[in-house]
Amino acid sequence: MIKLFVLFIVSLLIVAFGQPAWIPTLGYLSSCVGFALFWLFLEKIPRKGGKWFFATLWFCLVQSVQLSWMTATKYQGNYILLVYLFVIVAMGVQFGLLSLMLFLKKKLSVLHCLSIASLWVLMEWSRVFFISGFTWNPVGLSYTNNISSLQIASLFGVYGLSFWVIFTNTMVLRSWKLNKNYFAVSLIIILPYFYGVCHKTVLERTLKPKQMTAALVQTSIMPEQKQSHSSAFSPIYQWHRIMLFLKTEVKKDVHLIVLPEAALPYGSSRCVYPIERIKEIFSDAFGVKSFKFFPELNQPLAREGANNDWYVSNSFIAQALANYYGCEVIVGLDDLDPLTGDFFNAGFCFQKGKSSEKYFKRVLVPLGEYIPFEWCTSLAEKFGVYDSFQAGTEAKVMSTKIPLAISICYEETYSEIVRQSRKLGAELFVNISNDVWFPDSKLPWQHFFHGRIRAVENGVPLLRCCNTGITGGIDCFGKIVKILGAHDGSSEKIAGALSLDLPLKSYRTLYSSVGDGSIIGASCLILLIFLRLHNKNRAC
Repeated sequence: MIKLFVLFIVSLLIVAFGQPAWIPTLGYLSSCVGFALFWLFLEKIPRKGGKWFFATLWFCLVQSVQLSWMTATKYQGNYILLVYLFVIVAMGVQFGLLSLMLFLKKKLSVLHCLSIASLWVLMEWSRVFFISGFTWNPVGLSYTNNISSLQIASLFGVYGLSFWVIFTNTMVLRSWKLNKNYFAVSLIIILPYFYGVCHKTVLERTLKPKQMTAALVQTSIMPEQKQSHSSAFSPIYQWHRIMLFLKTEVKKDVHLIVLPEAALPYGSSRCVYPIERIKEIFSDAFGVKSFKFFPELNQPLAREGANNDWYVSNSFIAQALANYYGCEVIVGLDDLDPLTGDFFNAGFCFQKGKSSEKYFKRVLVPLGEYIPFEWCTSLAEKFGVYDSFQAGTEAKVMSTKIPLAISICYEETYSEIVRQSRKLGAELFVNISNDVWFPDSKLPWQHFFHGRIRAVENGVPLLRCCNTGITGGIDCFGKIVKILGAHDGSSEKIAGALSLDLPLKSYRTLYSSVGDGSIIGASCLILLIFLRLHNKNRAC
């Protein structure tokens, strides 16, 4: 009994904390023996119902740790606890069903192990299709603590990582039960690391060394400071603050400036700032000579008031910054379609001497950005949501010197959404985010490591700019180039600008060409073969 209890607890601790956002070194154990240790425990449970119960319970506990960021109720309210409970139970049930498959036969064959890994891949993939989809927390995250094992994602994406985690653990379990094949299993464990070292070494020698200088502004403004509360920062003060950050950190030869998602109130086109006030803050930050970089006072960037005074928009100010620095400026702003009256969560790209371009967020947050069902309306109103954003419908690559694609907030966790931009020719990913809604939690780092996988899947460098979160740069192999602040919980709340030189190496990956199709197709085929042979043997 004590041995069983130890197996349950030790396996739970290894898997629950074996992620880069928690205890990265435990990822080595989680990816090869964490699940196998639990299945050793499960073998001793006599009945099928008991096996399902303990497997479901164990994985619920794992998810309760890894998704604990969902318990932050300060801005979400208590309803998020119901969502949290539903998610961990649903994922627990999936794992409970998977674990039953281990015991379909008395002996585990290699095909049986492959089929279990295949079923888990299909289970994780199925989560994408529920409402807006739930892409958080694939078990493959345990491989992302190491840059070498992470390279498998360039072949088969994050689901390929999950496949190998489950396959490796089932093969380890099989080896323990048979008390043989240890050398073969060792090769299976080592393979992702060996492949990653070779892959990275070869490509680093062949890819041309290029780099760009970027400035990422982390505004670190709480919701109550952005809106009309007693503690609110005025929008003009918010812009002044941004300019002072840039003045301190940015040189004139910068190639790209990025501001976060929904960086300022009033959206993109509302002309609410008196031009004289804008001149004051530009003069303080950059001197009066900066006025010559202002765009013309014409609609839609500006409007004339009743007394011949002029008012300008956020787009006017962003364009002025692009003109002043002679670079591209990315900024997240709400956008209103004047013809339809639809609102969008958008990312804008401003360039000197060119019209702005924009991208509309395609994956919206239920209740936070749209109301999924009519019966949710009254619930959403309690949290200040009275209407829905419209979702964008297509990927977009900006016509910049380095073709770049914007993703907004948790779109970054959707492999296929990001891959579409790479297929259109993006050579740089820019994610603008705001993780403020789950303060003092692991969400910022969980979010960051999902973005890191997208860079590796597509062989493209990534810049991340947050209001609060982890602001920084990642190269095409997933190497963290630089982040704002230290690698601890303090970095998410720092206000300031980060200047970094980002390597621009990029390359075509297998995943960027075929997406999830290869691993999903292979998983379906393996399962069909296994089930056909299993049914044939039962018939005999």
